[in-house]
Parts: sequence; C-alpha cells; structure tokens
Amino acid sequence: ILPLSQNWRYSMCENFDVSFCENFYLYLLNHLKEVHFELVLKPIVLLRRHLREVRRYLLDVFVFDLVGPSRGGVLNGVFGKPN
Repeated sequence: ILPLSQNWRYSMCENFDVSFCENFYLYLLNHLKEVHFELVLKPIVLLRRHLREVRRYLLDVFVFDLVGPSRGGVLNGVFGKPN
C-alpha cells in the first residue's frame, strides 16, 4: 500500500517529476498482479513526450480512493476508466 494522503494525486501533479512517474509505474508493474498493460504503457510513452498530457491522464485514469482506517485503510479503485 502506498503512503498516500487524500490530496495525493493533486500534490503529485503540482510537483510532477519524470523520475517519480517512472518509479510509480515500475511500482505498479512490480507489485500489482493484474495490471491492464495498456494503462501502464500508455502513460510511459506519453511521459517522454507530453508531461502535461501525462498529468491529465494520471488525474483522469488513475483514481485513488483511500478507505478510512476504520475499514482497514485499504487502497481501493486503483484504476479508473480510460477516457
């Protein structure tokens, strides 16, 4: 489970960093058993060409929904629907 705050996706985009993005997708590839390959590869390709598009893609597609500690603190809804 990633140590994310409620505003994580917004703060990440404000402080967007190429190496962070690459590491994030490597994390997904290495730690999630069922990863929709296109959802992982598409942002990596975009990353090298259009950082702003990747930012929007991350906000629109990778929707993180933190469940409160009372319900186990589980990270839900890692993948949203592609546009």
